[in-house]
Amino acid sequence: MPLEPGEIARQLSGLVRGKVLADLPHRVLYSTDAGIYRIVPACVVQPQDLEDVVATIRYAAAEGIPIAPRGAGTGVAGESLCHGIVMDMSVYLSDKGRPHLDHDLVTVQPGTVLGQVNRFLAPYGLAIGPDPSSANRATVGGCIANNATGAHCLVYGHMARHVESLEVVTADGQVLNLANDVRPDPSDRIASGCLELLTRNAELIRQATNRPSRARLGYQLRGACHDGLIDMARLVTGSEGTLAVITRATIKTVPIPRAKGILQAAFNSLDQMAQAVPIAVAAGASACELMDRHLIQMATEAFDRYRQILPAGAAAALLIELTDDNERQLTDRLADLEVSLRPLAYKTNTVLDPGLQAMYWRSRTDAVPLLYRRPGQEKPVPIIEDTTVDPRLLGRYIQGLERISQEFQTQFCYYGHAGDGELHIRPYLDLGRPEDVQKMKDIAQQVFSLVWSLGGSISGEHAYGLLRAGYLRQEFGPAYVDLLRHIKRLFDPQEILNPGKLFSDQIDLASSRIRRSAHLIASRLSDLGTRTQACILECNGCGTCRLIGQELRMCPVYKAIQSEAASPRAKANLIEAWAAGILQEAQLYDPVVGQILDLCIHCKACSRQCPSGLDVSRLVQQAKALRIRQLGIAWPERVLVNNSPMCRAARLFAPLANPILRSRAGRWLLEALLGLDRSVLMPAFERGSFTSKARRFLARLGPPQGIAEKVVYLPDAYVCLYDHRLGLDVLKVLHANGLQVSVQTELPVPAPAIYYGAMDQAKAGLRRLVVQLWPLVETGSKVVVSEPTAALVLREELPILIDDPKARAVADNTWELMAFLDDLMARGRFRPPDLPITGQYAYHLPCHGMAIWDRPPAPGLLKAAGLQGIEQLDAGCCGLAGTYGMQARHRQVSNAIGSVLKARLGQLSSIQVITECSACRIQIRNLSSSSQPIHPIQLVALAYAKPPKR
Repeated sequence: MPLEPGEIARQLSGLVRGKVLADLPHRVLYSTDAGIYRIVPACVVQPQDLEDVVATIRYAAAEGIPIAPRGAGTGVAGESLCHGIVMDMSVYLSDKGRPHLDHDLVTVQPGTVLGQVNRFLAPYGLAIGPDPSSANRATVGGCIANNATGAHCLVYGHMARHVESLEVVTADGQVLNLANDVRPDPSDRIASGCLELLTRNAELIRQATNRPSRARLGYQLRGACHDGLIDMARLVTGSEGTLAVITRATIKTVPIPRAKGILQAAFNSLDQMAQAVPIAVAAGASACELMDRHLIQMATEAFDRYRQILPAGAAAALLIELTDDNERQLTDRLADLEVSLRPLAYKTNTVLDPGLQAMYWRSRTDAVPLLYRRPGQEKPVPIIEDTTVDPRLLGRYIQGLERISQEFQTQFCYYGHAGDGELHIRPYLDLGRPEDVQKMKDIAQQVFSLVWSLGGSISGEHAYGLLRAGYLRQEFGPAYVDLLRHIKRLFDPQEILNPGKLFSDQIDLASSRIRRSAHLIASRLSDLGTRTQACILECNGCGTCRLIGQELRMCPVYKAIQSEAASPRAKANLIEAWAAGILQEAQLYDPVVGQILDLCIHCKACSRQCPSGLDVSRLVQQAKALRIRQLGIAWPERVLVNNSPMCRAARLFAPLANPILRSRAGRWLLEALLGLDRSVLMPAFERGSFTSKARRFLARLGPPQGIAEKVVYLPDAYVCLYDHRLGLDVLKVLHANGLQVSVQTELPVPAPAIYYGAMDQAKAGLRRLVVQLWPLVETGSKVVVSEPTAALVLREELPILIDDPKARAVADNTWELMAFLDDLMARGRFRPPDLPITGQYAYHLPCHGMAIWDRPPAPGLLKAAGLQGIEQLDAGCCGLAGTYGMQARHRQVSNAIGSVLKARLGQLSSIQVITECSACRIQIRNLSSSSQPIHPIQLVALAYAKPPKR
């Protein structure tokens, strides 16, 4: 009788030092990848070291439980999914320190992100050659297991070419060090057996693997044996965890070219593009990438930055890279290529600037997830994921694809590595409908048959996994697949290592266990709300939210913790599983679910930076709201949501309250009684009413000159409680620009209530705001707020939570202060300050500012006001995240998030930090005692030394 997950976890917990997860919410997080399948594992292990891997595999072998290693879960073929034990190699086995470099060989652990390794190698002028588009989050172990390649396959080929040696654990728990060019000892059962098998079947291998160089061949049998030697490390490369589990890898690096240049060519037809590919390859292209009309349109609609570089209206575009050791020769070669392409391309563009080249490459690597931005139930399905043909036959191949697309009346999107003849083709289908599942199978069979008729292969880059395992017999023949099975049995006689992957006799394997076939339960969708329903199906699992570098702000919690549960993908996966009934209704209220949801700080970075445009924060806040409805609100959140009476009292008795609340004993008491973190030092309370001070201040300024636009300033809680001077500076600048300013009664925007899921309090607070602001908006006033979070709530959350035309009008007429002044400047209405702004400043971009701005307006505005230079901190989220980091139970996560910013602040000397966000300013003071950050408006206000002339 199979063991229950809890029993497996109990037994494993006594054998390993790493984490063992058996609760269903955590297991659900590991039930999907970037593909179309869902398989819930019985248990998840996060091994801490080699000994943990050995112990886990030995346990699985003894109990006959299937086991599969997993890296970042960015594969598209279901290769890391398993109904037994999943080992997450990315948490602890990830070279948190530095990889080991010996001349041109780098040794790394399997969970290390490939992009991290390349960042480590870059100062030495080296890199790992194969560069999958997911390199910024895919792990080295996953790339080796899949025999990954990427845009530069023309030069570097697959990972197998570069793997020098592997430390692996076999199915019986043996630790082996596999190398290449070895003559195995007869006592070495696995290596000598492989050598004998491959030598005896050399002719079969030669005939079966007569495919394009880009093709993956099951196990890497072609060329594995030579002169009585065998390449064991390369044989295991590409085995998708079915032969052994990789625990360390040594990889040969490549030198980074001294000079690179890009030629972008735009075409009026796919046929012209196909004719251009051989010309580019003959010119020595190191990469030749394709984007079709549909993908170009998606990219330019999703991101403003791509509108300037992608050719709108083109049927297709090629991104062609040339490299050279000599810049002059590179320029000449690019010019020659441009001349050669003129008869085919209607437009070409040569790019030599490295920064601009990086943007072009980013537009290409963003490609796949962008496809999911198309609204509706039909999504791009990665069933024909990386078919490859001889690039000289690309035109015939595309013509055949167009016929299939028309026959099935299904839109295809084309992109990929055209220089190698590899295309990623994703038909738009709704896999929640049985008829579309059948259509998927029929399309796949026809496309694969077309590929084979052209001498191509159905896999040129990604794993076979579940997706293509059932088709190997058709591509290579039964004898070759039987040979693969014999090799599998040499390594894994029990067949416990990732069984059913890479090859299978089940032709319908690709259409089973489909994630979307579990229909969402109507009552649960209704509970989540209409807007949330649309979000549930948007996540395609690409894992972009697992980036740990600073190129994206998303996701600050994952960057800090680097565990799957911390990723936005995890929350989307969890909520979808609940809506689909995989989790029972009551399991939404499980404490474990609460812990996972609590790893969202509602920074909204995913709403802007997720390539699919998924707002995970909205999903989470609705799930939290359901939990609060059932369980009530936890004590620390209750305090922070309903803090107005306490704050008013503290302000009233500020001279007495401030010394107490800022003392060590007072902060200890707040933590003990209210759960507020004693290490977060809050500013001193202001005494008196800001509104009264503001109205007296405006009366002294007098009316503005001429016919003035009307604005109402809505002060946020920080201004009202802690910094009246900031609010008065806002009024000073608005008045100086000839605006008729009024001040609204102190009524805070209920951001904590929204993001903690206390929707009754949130809606009540928003309705009160609408009652006060609507009459002013109706008479022509704009609402201006100096806090980015307030602008975000009023502009985006208000019209969703309050379905009322008045609420929509308030939202449409709300402006964040710096964006409002930037708009004044664009309209020629901004009055230059009287005095120049001098000094050195560093700008910190708030998370919620990034969520509401296409670009931060403050640096440009300050430059226009005379400030010569502003340094960009580019250090990510501060970690306080509104009131999240004020809770003692979040101290560790908050500090980890803010660690990058803390280190960056330590590098500053006399430079003052400016940022619009009050929580960021509080946190910066806590992270660096020498920092006294200010709002940008305070610099502008200082420059208005004189009142405007009347």
